[in-house]
Amino acid sequence: MPGVSVVMAVYNAESWLGEAVESVLGQTFDDFEFVVIDDGSIDATPDILRRFHDPRLRATRQPQSGQTPALNHALRLSQGALIARMDGDDVALPDRLARQVAFLDAHPDVGLLGTACREISASGAVLRTITPPADDHAVRRLLIRKNPFTHSSVMFRRAVLDASGWYDERFVVAQDYDLWLRMSRLTSLANLSEPLVLRRLAPGRLSSARESTRIRDEVAAKLKALRSGTYAPWCAIFLVKPLCALALPLPLRRSLRRAILRGDPPGAIAPRS
Repeated sequence: MPGVSVVMAVYNAESWLGEAVESVLGQTFDDFEFVVIDDGSIDATPDILRRFHDPRLRATRQPQSGQTPALNHALRLSQGALIARMDGDDVALPDRLARQVAFLDAHPDVGLLGTACREISASGAVLRTITPPADDHAVRRLLIRKNPFTHSSVMFRRAVLDASGWYDERFVVAQDYDLWLRMSRLTSLANLSEPLVLRRLAPGRLSSARESTRIRDEVAAKLKALRSGTYAPWCAIFLVKPLCALALPLPLRRSLRRAILRGDPPGAIAPRS
């Protein structure tokens, strides 16, 4: 039985898949299995996976079903008591698994652990570092507002996953956010403040339609958390922002996001086509 199962679901990931797989196989912690589901790729993804002959890597191909069902398929095939997520266009730094395992061994109350991350461009240039809140209180306070975990940085306990109900396959994009909200009822949460993953912001990673789906899924996840009693009814106020975002015309929504990232003052935003 491996100590950790690293799970990945990929579709047409040929551009950066080799680098992502190598970053996992090159970890300083080596008591793991690496379960990869190829969700019906029609590019060179299957060929790239066949090039690796490491016995820890187990690649399975299936007809395309979507990321969420593919992730649950990977979870069904995995055997570790600890599960780490990884995406096919991101990079795990060499000490990632070792540091997360050490933290979870020292903190048995924590069942979901993420890390800080560096966002990189398609070419690999570092764009910015995201350092989320670290302790349970701060993470929990932010969780109802937005997702404080980078999906490809998380490690969680299988026992917590089983108790919380796995990924909800009704969610297309925000399946991770919904799962974290459900896990928060059962376990303590934490983030490591050290960037241990590189998250690639590649062109086309989040299309306009997929972005709208993400916002709708996040609203649905928050509603589930409110109805289940995970958060108090007054937290419904945190539905206002995403609902307003959905009501905005897409060009204005994009302009607002760009202006916020640039730090433009209020009133300086003009819609762009």
